[in-house]
Amino acid sequence: MDIQDFGNKLMKDMLKDDLKEAMMAGNLTQRDAIRIILGEISRLQNKDPDNLMVIDIIKRLIRDQRKGFNDKAFIAVCEDYIPEELKELGEDVIIDWIKKNVNFSQYKNKMEAMRPIMLHFKGKVDGDMVKAIIKEM
Repeated sequence: MDIQDFGNKLMKDMLKDDLKEAMMAGNLTQRDAIRIILGEISRLQNKDPDNLMVIDIIKRLIRDQRKGFNDKAFIAVCEDYIPEELKELGEDVIIDWIKKNVNFSQYKNKMEAMRPIMLHFKGKVDGDMVKAIIKEM
């Protein structure tokens, strides 16, 4: 999915339409995942969130799922709603970049390297994931 795919349609409305389709098709995994996303949207004070707010909610749900139960089917459904240019990068991409661009010897503590790494990736990586990677290096 690309961010232009949304056009003028709000993701919230698209999710509602997809929920109906999933229910008619009997796709329980997609139905349940969309219900969770819509439930999180309904908890917002702003009842008409823009697409970026909805994407942030979905990203948070994916992050929480990876830290907890790691339900791959749920994560797959959620990732379908995030445009390619806004998806978080995987560990292998982060590790490769760190190995090529970060010299830990210039820091008193490895964790001081978090700042340049996070600045480079600008919201495309989870800080906890980067922290775990640095600790393992």
